[in-house]
Amino acid sequence: MKGTDEIAPRNLLDKGKTDVDKFFLGDRAISSGKVAHLLTSSSFGVNAILYAAWLGYAMGAWAILVQAAWCVSFLLFARYAVKVHHFTSLHDFLGSTFGRTTQRIAAALSIIGLLYFAGWEIAIAQSGLSALPISAGLLWPALIALFIIIAIIYTSYGGQKVNSEVDRWLNIVKYFLLVFVVIAAIIGAVNAGSFNSGLIFPPISGAFAILGAFGVFTNLVFNLSWQFVDNTSWQSVSSNKKDPRRSLILAGGGTFVAYLLSTFLGAVLRVSTNLTSDNILAAATFGLSGVLQVVVIVAVVLLILLSMMSLIDGISLSVSQSAAVDLNLLKRFAEKPKQRMLIARILTVAAGVIAAWGVNLLISAMGGGIFDFVYILIVAQLSMIGPILVGLMAKNLPKIRIMWQALVVAVAVGIFASAFGVTRSVQ
Repeated sequence: MKGTDEIAPRNLLDKGKTDVDKFFLGDRAISSGKVAHLLTSSSFGVNAILYAAWLGYAMGAWAILVQAAWCVSFLLFARYAVKVHHFTSLHDFLGSTFGRTTQRIAAALSIIGLLYFAGWEIAIAQSGLSALPISAGLLWPALIALFIIIAIIYTSYGGQKVNSEVDRWLNIVKYFLLVFVVIAAIIGAVNAGSFNSGLIFPPISGAFAILGAFGVFTNLVFNLSWQFVDNTSWQSVSSNKKDPRRSLILAGGGTFVAYLLSTFLGAVLRVSTNLTSDNILAAATFGLSGVLQVVVIVAVVLLILLSMMSLIDGISLSVSQSAAVDLNLLKRFAEKPKQRMLIARILTVAAGVIAAWGVNLLISAMGGGIFDFVYILIVAQLSMIGPILVGLMAKNLPKIRIMWQALVVAVAVGIFASAFGVTRSVQ
């Protein structure tokens, strides 16, 4: 008889066997192009755009060299795409390699990290909208709630297959909006008589000195590691019909275009002063007036809301899969296929609701704000990098049943270092 820490069974989501498989993985039949859009959308959120623009503002166009590391992570992950494609999730891989205890702890860490990530994304969207030069009152919270509800509805209805269709069009629209905002910012800078190559490309040594050696190092480590520790990426790769490598390469290219545009936008906006990652998109209206200014504001609003929505849908589905399959809730509470689908959908809705409102309420009850505990996201996700790399890179790996201890130690060390050490925000 197998012990409780034996390799996790994978028959729950075997290809084509259940409706749940179709819900979480699109029946493993999604085209490479659509999977690339799923992967791109998870890196084309509000925080990604604002941070890339702010880094461009701080460093000029040279900031793309730092941002490129995130895109390179897709290529590094592509080296293991075939192996990743065999599993249903990041946690399924760790469970099959190191045992069920490791699988469950990793799933819990992903749920915590991704829920926080979604809550953080929503808070950033609120900050970005509130910085726009108009008095909106309750309009922004209402619009954010509306777009979150839309994302929850189509995700809970159609799962990964619908997400792949929706995210493809969302990405296309976001590219057009971002190009328009960049062009408008250039027009504003030219109108103000401040557009010049010295602002766009400052001395490279001074640009990197702004981040400092420690800042550059931490950015590179975080960027290069993210695809490996993000279950939404694993889930998307597992959804691929036949060519996961191509999907990852396309996603790396698509993300690079988004980051290049965002970085150049920030570099153009160096004509303004006292900008932060919160108000930098609002500065795209600098030097503009009349109808063009209004149109740019509308474009920025849509860019923020659509970027938020395209991230929330994937996170909600990933959290639902982690809870339903990797924490084994489906087997414990449902026997019939219809019951399993109902629970999967309920968990998806719950994940979106908790991310949108529960995370912030919990942290507020603790006397803090969403931006005070960013280390929860970083620690929860990056603590898994060691076991994941060991499992992916090692050959003829012995069954290490105590690998879960590495996760516990990594989380403890990360929280201790973040809470009591000298930290620097990535924002």
